[in-house]
Amino acid sequence: MDRLATSREEDAVAATPDDARLSDPRLGKAFRLEGRMLGGTLGTVWRGVDTRSGEPVAARVLAPAEVTDRSALRRTLRAGSPLRELRDPHLVAIRDLVEERHRTAVVTDFMDAGSLAEVLRSEGPLPPKTAVALVAGVLSGLAALHGAGLVHGAVRVQNVLLPSYWRRLTPGSARLADPVLPGLGGPAAATPADDVRAAGALLYELLTGRAPAGEGRPATLDVPPRLWNALAGMLAPEPALRPGAAAAAEALAGLVDSLAGLRPLGPVPGSRPGRPAASRVGAARYLPAADLTGPAPRLGDPVEHTMVRPDAVPVPVAEEVPAVVATPWYRRAWVWAAVVGTLLVVAAVVWVILGRPGL
Repeated sequence: MDRLATSREEDAVAATPDDARLSDPRLGKAFRLEGRMLGGTLGTVWRGVDTRSGEPVAARVLAPAEVTDRSALRRTLRAGSPLRELRDPHLVAIRDLVEERHRTAVVTDFMDAGSLAEVLRSEGPLPPKTAVALVAGVLSGLAALHGAGLVHGAVRVQNVLLPSYWRRLTPGSARLADPVLPGLGGPAAATPADDVRAAGALLYELLTGRAPAGEGRPATLDVPPRLWNALAGMLAPEPALRPGAAAAAEALAGLVDSLAGLRPLGPVPGSRPGRPAASRVGAARYLPAADLTGPAPRLGDPVEHTMVRPDAVPVPVAEEVPAVVATPWYRRAWVWAAVVGTLLVVAAVVWVILGRPGL
């Protein structure tokens, strides 16, 4: 009984805002907050709903002190801006910027399956095929950002989100969230080459369980040469020597099938061996498609990333069977055989008749 009461008390605390001014569930004219999910240095993430469509959303509610330049934030997230208009299957879509008297909120798509940080904590290093496929998706998202003249600036495991069915998907399962937004006091502006190096560091961490140390070239990993060459190119200290995001994504995607069957790497020299912690994602990654419409699960301690919802589970499309086209009668073999046979018979009869003596 005590455990049940404690659990209910914890649930109540998790759904209670830190700031009394956030107790109103309404957010702007189009959204309603339903429960606090995560807290972090860049605001509190709430699960919400778009009252116009009934779709689930995530809202990162920012305190006034967290917005250092409101004008810059408005310019970046105004309707029609490149970031608002960008729609890519490898990126978390930003839906709206809501400004009220006491709060500002960035509204995004909603996902309930957790981040790569939680996967690493629960499972340790990933098999090379899985790691490469996921980072190929991240790089595809970066290529879309860079093509729109934008830079992410915060590529890390906490910002790579996964749908519940990510293990059954190709590189498109990884979603990149939370780009550095001007006006929120983030780090200095990054470059596309910085994003590519960060993606390389992400791949290194997925393969080894820890991020590479320093800005120099890390020690060579025991992976196939083609994979190491691609990874080393992304981690090159000189920005000019790194490939573009699109080229790096294509290179990694081309390696996925060749890595099938490879086991996760052993401990990297200097790392602390240990048993992975209990999963913080729990059953969320393995929910059947019908359960994806339910409430988001509790994901444990707060981490700094927006929770976003995946697209609908892709339905397998049956291969099209070519329609059987009837062959015209004049192109059928037996018709031509009959014609040729008839001509031969006629020719033989004519020859016999014409060749008789006295005619």
